Amino acid sequence: MTCYADLKIIAEDRLDDAKALYQARRYDGTAYLCGYVLEVALKARICKLLELDEYPCTGVFKQAFATHDLSVLLKLAGLEKEISLSKSKNYNLFIQWSMMISWNWDPEMRYRIMNKNKKEVGNMLVVLINIFKWLKNYW
Repeated sequence: MTCYADLKIIAEDRLDDAKALYQARRYDGTAYLCGYVLEVALKARICKLLELDEYPCTGVFKQAFATHDLSVLLKLAGLEKEISLSKSKNYNLFIQWSMMISWNWDPEMRYRIMNKNKKEVGNMLVVLINIFKWLKNYW
């Protein structure tokens, strides 16, 4: 079983992997990992919010955790209102979340050739790093 603390480590490790892939000019892999990092980080937040010691692989919460939709996970993490309020309080966060969502990340990207370019993925990585820093405040 994966525990709450493991999810935080996994998210941080995959962020490091995304940075390394970017440096190696592996842009499709970087883009995929950017979304994956955010998914795992949000799931860690949900575990904390629900006071779950382990990631639910069975039982009542399994279906809720089966989603990969970042907007749904943000809501389940109890942070949707924070993002909405950030439009007036922290406009950069609001814009960056909007950008991340506009990239339409989904786990099926791992099966596609995306032909992402350096600039686009570099922007995605910077946005992810900023959102990740913000999200860690809620762990």
